[in-house]
Amino acid sequence: MGSFSGIIDAEATIMEIAREELMSANKEINVENLRAVFEDPEIRSRMKTKASARGVAIGLIDGLTMAGTGKAISTLAKA
Repeated sequence: MGSFSGIIDAEATIMEIAREELMSANKEINVENLRAVFEDPEIRSRMKTKASARGVAIGLIDGLTMAGTGKAISTLAKA
């Protein structure tokens, strides 16, 4: 479950960066402009780096939180 939330956050980060790139260039958000953003190697590299870092961090925190919650519930159920 933690990895799923990490993937979702990574995808959201990619779209956020694409939107920021278009807004900073005063370009409309449309298929052609998005294609240009995704075809730019420099932008794609930034997207991968930032999305991976955020996705891993979110996934790790969610995974640890769920593991701790599972242990707490298990302990309470035994009591």
